[in-house]
Amino acid sequence: MGCERENGSPDDQGLAARRPDLPRQLRTPALSLPLTSGLLFIVLAFGSSPAGGQQFDQSSRAPATTPSTSNPDAACRNCHKVIYDRYEQTPKAHSSGPALDALRLGSFSHQASGVRYDIHRKDGKALLTYERKAGKGRPALAGTEELTYFVGSGKRGRTYLFSRPIDGGRLWYEAPINWYTRSADYGMAPAYERAASAPLALATPPECLHCHVTSLNPALPQAANAFVGAPFRQGGIGCASCHGDPAEHLRTNGHGGMLNLHKSTNHQRESLCLSCHLEGDAMVERAGQSITRFVAGQSLETTAVSFADASSERSIDRASSQYEGLLRSACRRVAGPELTCLTCHDPHSTPDPADRVEYFRTKCVQCHNTPTATFAVATHFPAQRDCASCHMPRKDTSDISHEQTVDHDIEAHRRTAATKALTFSSPDDRPRNLTPPPNLVPIGDEAVTDRDRGLAYAQLAGRGNAAAAANALRYLLAAEKAGIADRAVHEQLAYLSQVSGDKHKAYVEDVAVLQTDPHNAAALISEAVLLAASGHGPQAQSALEEAIRFHPAEKIALLDLAQLDYASGEKSKALDLLQRAQRLDPDDPSAQTLRRQWTSPIP
Repeated sequence: MGCERENGSPDDQGLAARRPDLPRQLRTPALSLPLTSGLLFIVLAFGSSPAGGQQFDQSSRAPATTPSTSNPDAACRNCHKVIYDRYEQTPKAHSSGPALDALRLGSFSHQASGVRYDIHRKDGKALLTYERKAGKGRPALAGTEELTYFVGSGKRGRTYLFSRPIDGGRLWYEAPINWYTRSADYGMAPAYERAASAPLALATPPECLHCHVTSLNPALPQAANAFVGAPFRQGGIGCASCHGDPAEHLRTNGHGGMLNLHKSTNHQRESLCLSCHLEGDAMVERAGQSITRFVAGQSLETTAVSFADASSERSIDRASSQYEGLLRSACRRVAGPELTCLTCHDPHSTPDPADRVEYFRTKCVQCHNTPTATFAVATHFPAQRDCASCHMPRKDTSDISHEQTVDHDIEAHRRTAATKALTFSSPDDRPRNLTPPPNLVPIGDEAVTDRDRGLAYAQLAGRGNAAAAANALRYLLAAEKAGIADRAVHEQLAYLSQVSGDKHKAYVEDVAVLQTDPHNAAALISEAVLLAASGHGPQAQSALEEAIRFHPAEKIALLDLAQLDYASGEKSKALDLLQRAQRLDPDDPSAQTLRRQWTSPIP
């Protein structure tokens, strides 16, 4: 199989020369190594680094920009004092900032991993310490991280960010524990309640930050959690997040330069809300688009489309499922697109708890205000002022423990007993024979392509849903045949082909990725796994060395290269790579297993 590129750069030609022509059916490996990334490649496949790449050094970094110590929105108050003052009281205005400004002191002991966490102040710093005593087959663990920023308004919860230096840059991570307001206590970050090891390398990519901060700093190509300077320039959701850059508006004394949302369509305004308040069971960015670049005035579907699993009863109970419920409601079906988020919610204010019932009751009365109206307020339980208590009850969320959400179905009746019988308290409680295959449908009936559907199913496959993998392959292969395959499609086809046993197809897809993105970490690591499995150890080492050169924080590449180096007799180099991997993730079980194997005395 020829891999050489036309008109390739010298570096590209070197990459092509490294790759041998593999037989269509890869043979039994001469060098058979259980590389860490064999199945963990999924981590990269679903969160690959940006295109291109360069080493961390000062020449690759713009001058550091940190969040402003003053409030950049203060200038808006000169003309919009009432709105500004009301907005400053909302959770959105305080959804992120310096950790010391919103530090919740406390401790938490996690039984599954045996780790105790403690968040405290010391010497003017916010600190996270973690500790585990050796025992039960687990090594001792201890460390301290300085918490730099908080993320989360505290209405539902809050977490913190810390960073680690690497080759002149910094990598940003989320703390492994969250503060949950409802329980008034710390707990593990969502999805890590049963983790057997401490998740001390939870990357903080831009896609996760953009809904909590204002003015993200540019991401560096070396890793998804590396930024030019600090991750963002302003804490909280500031005016610019919804109204655009105010510089020209201020320069002209308010006569231009900003988007007039009153002149936008309902769909555009709703898109602005949904860019952060819609997640679905899968969210796929359109080709060449990024949700972090979405701005007010755009229609969301041109940037991204979200999918819900129509076969899952639990899908409607996600923390961010309000819009899906609204679309199902009789209110939206009757009123149509005129009923939006802004019909009931003022983005500039949050009603006081004492006023909440009457505030939202007035929203219901806007439509249910005549004797002939369905559920006319005057005759429909007039003594019950809280409409939402019956028609929009709170329910536990299926994807975030310790949390509830308001049911936006606005139901006229509760679920039937037959429906409730298929509702389980956790995914593990649902019998396998009652788990239907996923059926992903675009939320809002947006137009989607085979590429979009395939990438959505691939996300479910990446979370362990084997039934989704077949659909993902079917749609992605159709997209490739139709000529609409981009890098994301090739990356997923490489992963899905590898885990399904089609190693030749996986290799072809890796090459397709590297033709347009020669330093793509996911493709380089996948290629290395395939090369090692077919007996091409030196070429596999070369691929991994290149991945680490351009992506020095890729733990999987470090561990895989360490195994190859150890097998080839370079034990000192292998142990050094292993140490680098453990600095990134101190409680990684794969690294611990390798260290025990390599440092234990031979019996």
